[in-house]
Amino acid sequence: MMSPNRPGPTYNGYRIRDGWEIVVKTAGQPLRLLDRPLREGELALNLLADYLGDERRAAELHSDFAALTIRRFTADWELSGSDIDKALTEVEILRARLRIALARG
Repeated sequence: MMSPNRPGPTYNGYRIRDGWEIVVKTAGQPLRLLDRPLREGELALNLLADYLGDERRAAELHSDFAALTIRRFTADWELSGSDIDKALTEVEILRARLRIALARG
């Protein structure tokens, strides 16, 4: 997660013929394109790896994160750092509830 003293990036997704083009906006820096995934379904992985700066953590979270965010989008979209943090918190809460339910049998 980003430092509270530094504004994080904002990710804008634009629908293109075969998926999404993602523009990354970070204060004080030029706009940049997020690398397009080689395989379908890896957009959330690329986005989280960029945002978190941790490919291993991104790999652990991307599928559930995508289900809560990107897979639901049908039109152009925007995710701020705050939006991403909220979605990741929701993923962790859902996973904790699942662990508790499984432990109870």
